[in-house]
Amino acid sequence: MMSPMPLGVRIMTFACAGMLFVIAAGHFEWETPLGWLAPSRARARPVRVGRFVEVPHGVSSAHPVATEGVGPKRLGRSAASVSRNAPTKQWELRIKTRRLSGPAIDQHGTLFVGTSDGVAAVSSSGALLWERELGTVSFPPSITPAGQLAVSVHPDALVRLSIRGQELSRTHLSGAPLGSPLVLPDGSAVLATADRAVSRFGVDGRSIFRVSSPRAVRSVLASSASRIALVSGNEVMFVSFSGDSSRRVQTPAEVIVGPAMMDDGTALVVTTGGELVGTGARGRVVARWQLGIRPSRSTRLAVGLDGGVRLGAAADGLLCVDPGTGVRWRVDSEGAFPGGITVDASGVTLAINQRGRLLAIDPAGTNLWSVDTGLRTLSAPALGTDGTVYVAGSSGTIQSWR
Repeated sequence: MMSPMPLGVRIMTFACAGMLFVIAAGHFEWETPLGWLAPSRARARPVRVGRFVEVPHGVSSAHPVATEGVGPKRLGRSAASVSRNAPTKQWELRIKTRRLSGPAIDQHGTLFVGTSDGVAAVSSSGALLWERELGTVSFPPSITPAGQLAVSVHPDALVRLSIRGQELSRTHLSGAPLGSPLVLPDGSAVLATADRAVSRFGVDGRSIFRVSSPRAVRSVLASSASRIALVSGNEVMFVSFSGDSSRRVQTPAEVIVGPAMMDDGTALVVTTGGELVGTGARGRVVARWQLGIRPSRSTRLAVGLDGGVRLGAAADGLLCVDPGTGVRWRVDSEGAFPGGITVDASGVTLAINQRGRLLAIDPAGTNLWSVDTGLRTLSAPALGTDGTVYVAGSSGTIQSWR
């Protein structure tokens, strides 16, 4: 059965030729390919009779990078594939502001980056489309089910923008935002703030819940189909979408990386003791693996379809761990990898070392290629649907490699 959609009116659905149609006040809306009859609820909106449109529920998978960590599970896993041959630089764009974060990439190939002044939009061909001054945006924007942008703005705001840069709404936060908004299927957004809280806000800006934590919450939030995972000190917290139930799992030491949410609902984190820890929503640690490295506090986990977990070391190393057998491979001749990591559909790992060198490592741990970007960044390399690699540097420069 379909779960009710919020703020709706009673409607009737019917199936024909394997497609589900929605009837509401004389309008037809295509929703999803199903083959049964069922009453449901949906948000009413005017649609011309006879026109078929998709009901927006959930962020479209057509966006190659919808948020920090590629998607809401923060797995750093792309559906695109990078070339196995060394790419060449296609273009480079310098934006006047500094400290770029991102980019997020929508289904049309437009790049959206956070800047020290707000948000900038760049076309896939390297043209600056628009800039919007909002305040400091230190984390990548997130794309919503309606194709808009949800943006964390310092010192204390959640801002929604149209894809053309128009400010649609601004919600005051109780503290400074600590990461990219986690957008849920109904378009609401969850944020961690510096006042030790996690809050969820509806599309209209109203508060849905606020959960306090005894210690500071990390900036990364991950979600499964029904729960949000977040980190507070040496605990992983699992919170329901309604905010009325939560469960805490103690980890062996303070968590400094993660969480990333596996497909089975396990939240992966890395501790100060150099352990990769798997925690379950039932309230216990389900697995522990010693990594043998000192992890970078600013790295991000990336988990491929092969199950390998990639992360960067603070001093020297890029690591892939197999949860069943331990360390699968390690690159220890390229210095530290302090920032985000992306893994493509075929298991190739993309990461940038502290010297600005972009590496592609195949699933066996072999260096396929490397190129010198000349950029310093903590943002993960971003993959477009055609395999183009985008790098946003802290100096205000964006590059395209293909």
